[in-house]
Amino acid sequence: MPISGFHSEWITIKDHRIYLSCRASFPDEIMFFMAKVIVEACDNNSDNAARVTRIDFDDKAGVYAINIASTNSHDSVIKDRLEPVLETIFKNDENSISTFLVHVDIFEPGNTNSDHYDHMEYLSIKSDVASDRWRHKDSEYQKSVSKPY
Repeated sequence: MPISGFHSEWITIKDHRIYLSCRASFPDEIMFFMAKVIVEACDNNSDNAARVTRIDFDDKAGVYAINIASTNSHDSVIKDRLEPVLETIFKNDENSISTFLVHVDIFEPGNTNSDHYDHMEYLSIKSDVASDRWRHKDSEYQKSVSKPY
């Protein structure tokens, strides 16, 4: 049975802020190395708009799910280029049951003129990997604002 809280970790590689998670264990050195390979492949096959946002491993199904986000529609080719690379490097024999599912999300560009804009944060929020720290529910925000009397 998976233990809550010990199955995930955030790592940073270059400009990529990646959420690693495992179903019933914790991210290991193989996942860290895989993240580095994916970042290099992503950087070499995009125009610097694409970012790796999440890598999930389901040990029961033997599936690695890789999420990449970008604001450039040309970056959708990363999927076709990345899957063979991962299978070549990480499938060491014909009995290996690991499968690599690469998903590339293309989003509209954010407001790059904003002082608060960060490309990696924007893509993580759009991909539902991170929450938007600049958006508050009115009721929650009002609790923290002091009322003048």
